[in-house]
Amino acid sequence: MTNQRLYGRQPAEEGGKLAMTIIPFGKEESVDIMADAVDIGAGGLGIITNCDLEPGYVIMKDSRGEYANGVLLWSRAIDDMTCRAGIQLLSVSRMGKREG
Repeated sequence: MTNQRLYGRQPAEEGGKLAMTIIPFGKEESVDIMADAVDIGAGGLGIITNCDLEPGYVIMKDSRGEYANGVLLWSRAIDDMTCRAGIQLLSVSRMGKREG
């Protein structure tokens, strides 16, 4: 099996709690969860949470109040109470001020 990641990851800092809103693909309802960041890299983030997750769009807020967007690409049950998931981070370019 080959490694599908484009970027390497490093362990996340302790206390890497994230508030997330996940909008599963093909569904209109969002899911709000809390997750622990496990590892992070330039292009992605690994999390652990206590609920099953479906692939979809993600809006994240960390303990410092910083926001990030991504796509939850995969999730896998570790046991009856824990789920591990991978999120690809999306970069959002900021539009400059219009001159007028």
